[in-house]
Amino acid sequence: MTEPKKLFRWLGLGLSILALIFLVEKLKGYSAQIDGFQIISLALPLIALSIAYAAANLALAFAWRNLLRHLGVTVSGRWATGVYGISQLAKYVPGNIFHFVGRQALGIQAGISSGPLAKSALWEIGLLATTGSMAILLVVPYLVSGSVALFTFTLFGLVVFSGVWLANRLSGRWIAVAMLWQIVFHCIAALIFLALLLFITPVPQPEFALVCGAYILAWLAGLLTPGSPAGIGIREVVLLALLQSTTSGVDLLLAISLSRLITVSGDISFYLYALKIRLPNNLAT
Repeated sequence: MTEPKKLFRWLGLGLSILALIFLVEKLKGYSAQIDGFQIISLALPLIALSIAYAAANLALAFAWRNLLRHLGVTVSGRWATGVYGISQLAKYVPGNIFHFVGRQALGIQAGISSGPLAKSALWEIGLLATTGSMAILLVVPYLVSGSVALFTFTLFGLVVFSGVWLANRLSGRWIAVAMLWQIVFHCIAALIFLALLLFITPVPQPEFALVCGAYILAWLAGLLTPGSPAGIGIREVVLLALLQSTTSGVDLLLAISLSRLITVSGDISFYLYALKIRLPNNLAT
């Protein structure tokens, strides 16, 4: 590994640690205002939202399967889901790359050439960055004018459609399908966070798009920060910065903290599901 890569990964890990320290200090400041009974009352919604997040991970597994198809490797949906789910927990290891390493190892073990596996990881990161950045269209109008007009949703839909259309024309059907699955994941994850926030505090309807867009951008920031395990700390700080004007500090911080609980438990549930279905030896669909 070259020195610049090491430097960036250590920098990302350092930023993640600093962000966590910042969030802990914020939580300490609000600790007297946090209602323990409110957290207990959220137990069932948290379980339901965690299950929904686990199911959302299927979209990422299906996207990866289609990336492999584009690279000439045909695998079953069951196998792709198993590999993706089992390797995914490794993203919580400092470095934020070991889930790709795990996927590479499991793929080679199953007889797949290392080249397509490595290329699929690059495609995945690139497409996630592309699809996630589209959420800027949901955030910027509100931050600029304080409102989200109908044309904003229309423009967002047109950009999504155009992106998928271009992907189909330039790179082929399977890339376009992979993009669609990634967009499905982004939308479900964002709606899960919005639902959590609504369970905690009322949110004006015009701000729904802002909340969803902010979550997607924060998730993307965590993904792209080198060295940050699963974007821990980075995602939360970005969310706090983008949504600080939408609701009270204590409610927002509680939602942000519980959202991490949802994603971690959802990832663990998806991992357990992947273990249960096992990895079949036959890769063909």
